[in-house]
Order: sequence, then structure tokens, then C-alpha cells
Amino acid sequence: MAAGAERAPAIIDCGQLTVAISRQSRNRLLVELRGELDMASASELERKLYLPRRAKVDLDLSGVTFVDAAGTRILLGIWGKRGGRARVIATSPAVAQRLS
Repeated sequence: MAAGAERAPAIIDCGQLTVAISRQSRNRLLVELRGELDMASASELERKLYLPRRAKVDLDLSGVTFVDAAGTRILLGIWGKRGGRARVIATSPAVAQRLS
């Protein structure tokens, strides 16, 4: 790959939820969620999502249209496993309402 060329994000299909993961720098990942983060998609996401232990994670939740208790649990789990190295950089009204 040529210097400066960007790699396409890795895509994870979780039914009503799509997750795109792209490397922003050596130890920073951008995780973008689009769709409904409910019991079914949260279960899929939990099984399919692998984030390197030392990676710092930026969560873009601006494309999330619905989130329930299972979805909230997954988001808190991502944050908790990262030991404070995860941050939400954008939210949608659905996420903001659920987390308030």
C-alpha cells in the first residue's frame, strides 16, 4: 500500500446494525455504529466485535436510530473494557436520550 493511502474500514454486519471500524493512527480506532442497537444486534455485536486491548477507541454513535437496555450495556461494556481509553465523539438524539 502506498504511503498515505487509507484503508477501507472493516465492516461488521449485526442485522439492524452496521459497524465500521477504521484505524485513525497507530493506537486509535474509530468505531462508527449505524442503525438499531437493540437486544438482537447487541448480542451479534458482542460476539463479533474485537478491539485490541491497548487501542484507544472513538465511538461515533451519530447513526444510531434506536438503543435499548441491551445496547446501553454493550456501550458501557466497551467503555469499561477500554479502561477509560474509549470516548464518544458523536451521538444521535436516540443515544443522547437513552444515556441522559
